[in-house]
Amino acid sequence: MTGDALRFLHASDFRLGEPMRGLRYIPEIWRNRLRDAPYAATASVFDTALDEEVDFVVLTGDLIDLRGCSPYAINFLLEQFEKLDQAGTPIYWISGELDQHRYWSKAIKFPENVQLFGANGVESCTGSSPGIFQYSIVGSSFDGKRTTNTSAYAGFGGPSQTTIALCYGDVEISDDKSNIAYWACGGLEDKLQVESGTVELNYPGSPQPRTSNVSSAGCTLLSVSDENVVVANDVPVAGIRWSTVTVQVGTEDSLVDVQERCLSAISEDLSNYPAHPVLFTVQLKVDAGHWLIGPRQFTTAGLANQLIQIVGDALSDAMIADVTVESPMETLSPGFAYDGVAKDFSEMTEKLWSDGWGQMDLSDKLPHGMPIDMRLVREDIDGMHTIKTAATFGVNTLDAKSNSPESEDRAA
Repeated sequence: MTGDALRFLHASDFRLGEPMRGLRYIPEIWRNRLRDAPYAATASVFDTALDEEVDFVVLTGDLIDLRGCSPYAINFLLEQFEKLDQAGTPIYWISGELDQHRYWSKAIKFPENVQLFGANGVESCTGSSPGIFQYSIVGSSFDGKRTTNTSAYAGFGGPSQTTIALCYGDVEISDDKSNIAYWACGGLEDKLQVESGTVELNYPGSPQPRTSNVSSAGCTLLSVSDENVVVANDVPVAGIRWSTVTVQVGTEDSLVDVQERCLSAISEDLSNYPAHPVLFTVQLKVDAGHWLIGPRQFTTAGLANQLIQIVGDALSDAMIADVTVESPMETLSPGFAYDGVAKDFSEMTEKLWSDGWGQMDLSDKLPHGMPIDMRLVREDIDGMHTIKTAATFGVNTLDAKSNSPESEDRAA
């Protein structure tokens, strides 16, 4: 420990044994990287605790998926605990839904530095840093309910001591006044902070995100002054980063133009994280009328396969996880004109699908005399057959009867 502050590390949701998700394409060269990334991130959490010489570590659930993990995952986690045990660093841990207290075999012995809280109500234990701070840790492991209320921690903490509360799942704040110095929460893959009055709930998220829409990629290093002022710093530890790049595609752009623009966007993003493996989701913003969304000349899968080859040859630390195509959709008509349109879409979609159409453009008249242009696109994604539907309504083509002040007010 350094300085005059209590220092500790908060981590959660290692989710060992849980694979990456949302990967459409996995080249062989990346399989080991994807398999090892959650373990590398977890090891970095414990290495950070050792490097920073923290006073203790708090872990708030879902460290390992005991329902389907391998013996290797269990042994790996125990090895990380033992690293801190050899350094004399305490670990305070509440188990979550994945690593429930009752799932652990009695034959598994945790190192002496590990304090695993029970699931029968809030427990408390105390500790001290070398000659300076007395602190209290209060918490409860998952008890079958994902909702916890801060009222369960009433009576703990005080201005004369430093108290850390460990919570799991959805935490409800019943009273925004609290003597708890820091609320350490777990059970969410995303990093999240919820604040009300003097209560701030802190979810560090998963150190290694499994999907592209998860925001966390690390753990949290904290210091608490003798006046219970908390300073938090995020520490990135992810073995593989997720990133989304958006590429605009003009009406006249060729396949080569699209590929070069994608490669340029990926290369620019990679330059900010040298020598760091990245999984990319490429979002193509396609102008209306481009052949990517025209009648069956090209498919997203075909473009993705070519991008994978190009990126794989040019950039060893980048992989295309998915490619999506988005087309603009205008909705300028009055709200009442939409009545029955959803039903029409459903019926037409079902018929087109059963007839084997890949795409069809239709023009029809709605009851109010307003033309509607429909495009229905059939795509195969991971073996799941889906239909994407887009519609354009033109308010400027309404007949005089429907073009009323009411319709203008309701235009979206």
